[in-house]
Formats: sequence, structure tokens, C-alpha cells
Amino acid sequence: GIFCVPPTPPHPLISAESPSGDETQTDGERFHDGGRPQPKLLQAVDLMRKEPKVLLLAPINTSFGFMASLMNFYVNGVLVKQTLGAPSIGLLTSVISGVATVVSLPLSWLAARAGKSVVILLGALVFLGEVVVLLTYTPEQLGHWRVLLPFYAAHGVGRAVWEGPNRALTADFFSGNREAAFANMIMQNGLASTIGYFVFPWISPRAMGCVCAANLVLSIFGYLAAALRHRRERSPNARAALEEPFLSNEHGAGSGTARSDSPSYATASESMERKD
Repeated sequence: GIFCVPPTPPHPLISAESPSGDETQTDGERFHDGGRPQPKLLQAVDLMRKEPKVLLLAPINTSFGFMASLMNFYVNGVLVKQTLGAPSIGLLTSVISGVATVVSLPLSWLAARAGKSVVILLGALVFLGEVVVLLTYTPEQLGHWRVLLPFYAAHGVGRAVWEGPNRALTADFFSGNREAAFANMIMQNGLASTIGYFVFPWISPRAMGCVCAANLVLSIFGYLAAALRHRRERSPNARAALEEPFLSNEHGAGSGTARSDSPSYATASESMERKD
């Protein structure tokens, strides 16, 4: 089903060198028992257990799930329905999708120029601003087109950040096992949406806002910690890649002779043999 990675035929060299029954992993896909794929759910849990960055980035995904539940249950189902009427819900909801589509390209440009960190933090701050507005003003003050249109537009910006730069960030952080990382995104977002669906109808709007605000603040600190950890993980590899050519040159210079396998040495040797 959707939780299973489709099997792919093994590479001839891999199948020839690897003994039967051993575990083989290719491009994030794990196979067991002679090529049977490991379910995506198990891949996601295994990555979460082994990689701390998954848990550090989890509040970003749960924040989007809680904010979606807040919008669907309270803002659409209560606030807009009681102030502007039920027919207005469809129009305001379309604003979210429209704004998310329009700002996706500018956000990609900003991520390429200023970095994905700026865009991720911008999305969290936009969602946090929505919660602050809900906690500060009364339903009577919020129930106007001049207030709700910018409110829904802001939610569209936050949605564009989660669907675009956030996914690209996940692909960068977990380049060796992207399928399991994306499975964690879906699982964390779905879990938060499910909790909000069942819990939010039983708590007050202020409590809903506090849950979302706390999760958003946690997402900011969690992302900063994950980015710092990712940078530290990459720095030794980058340093080794930079030092390797110099180390090779030092070994070659220390021997006092030119390398016999270099193109210039081979060409010079052939020329001398022809002259002889």
C-alpha cells in the first residue's frame, strides 16, 4: 500500500558481491529477507530513533497540523460562521490556496538568496502572529472582511513555507534517507491534526491559541538546534574534503620524485623512449 516502498531489482555488482540474506540499503530504501522492502512506517520510526534532528524538527510539522485544526474548527467553523456567515468560508479558504501559490516563487527566491533558515523562521513568525491576533482581539473585532482577509492571507504564507522551503530543508538535512524523513513529516503533521480534531472542540479558543503558540515557539528553538547540529555534522566532512588535495600533494612532494602515473610524466617518458 502507500506505506510500502516498491521493490527495485538489485544492481548486478551488488547482487554478485553481497551474500544472500544480508540487508542491502540503496537510496534510503531498506530491504530484508532477499529483497523484501521495509515499510515506510518502520523506516520513519528507525530514522527517528537514530537521528536526533528528526525530533528537533518535529515541532515545525506539528505546528502546521495544530494551526490547520485551529483554522478548520475555530476560525472557519465558529468565528467566520457566526460573524460573516457560512457562505463566506469557501471564499476565505480559497484565499489561503491562492496566496500560497502566489508567494511560493518569491519565497524560493528569498531562500536562495538569504538561506532557508530565514524563510523557515519567517513562516513560524507568521503563524505566531495569527495566534497573537486571535488571543488579543474579541470575535466581534475579528469578524470583519478587513481583518479576516489579511488573516487568511497570512495563513497562506505560512502554508507556502511548510509545503516548499520546509520540504527542501528536510531533503537537505536527510539526503541519505529522504523517504523516511518525508514519512516522518507526514506522520507528525497527521498526528497533530488528529489531536487537534479530537481535543480542540472540548477546550476554549484561548487554550487552542496557547497550544499553537507554545508549539510554534518550540519549533523555532528546535529548528535552530537542528541547524546547528547539521552544520557541525557537515564541517568535519567539508574540512576533510578541503585538506585531502593538500595532503596528497605533501605526500607526493615528500617522496622527492614525480608521480609515475601522472600524465606529464608518462608523456615525457614516451618522448625519451622515442628519441632513444
